[in-house]
Amino acid sequence: MRAGSPVKLTFDLNEQTYQVETVNEQSNPDEGTAEETDVEEEPKEIPAVPLPETFLLYSAANTSEEVTAGAIMFTLFPDGRSEYGLLRFRNRDDNTMFTLFIDPSGEPELFEGEAVFE
Repeated sequence: MRAGSPVKLTFDLNEQTYQVETVNEQSNPDEGTAEETDVEEEPKEIPAVPLPETFLLYSAANTSEEVTAGAIMFTLFPDGRSEYGLLRFRNRDDNTMFTLFIDPSGEPELFEGEAVFE
């Protein structure tokens, strides 16, 4: 991944996998900034990686939607900001629930139980 490139993090609840992809950007020499481009390029992604088998990702939410099946995507920015996120896991061994809260302006936090944020 290039420094300064936003990252798309996608979780697939059906397949229990995640995938990382950098957003295609190009430098704008007139402004000295990077911007998204509509030019088709080879995706800069890693293959889907299985989540640990001990944990079942059963629910996820971002700023646009909440899902219990299918895929959901989160955007992580190079300055440390991220899109709001909520990932709920169940430990398959003892049924303990965990919630990972992705704070858009801070560090992710892990809570035991099924936390709800308004």
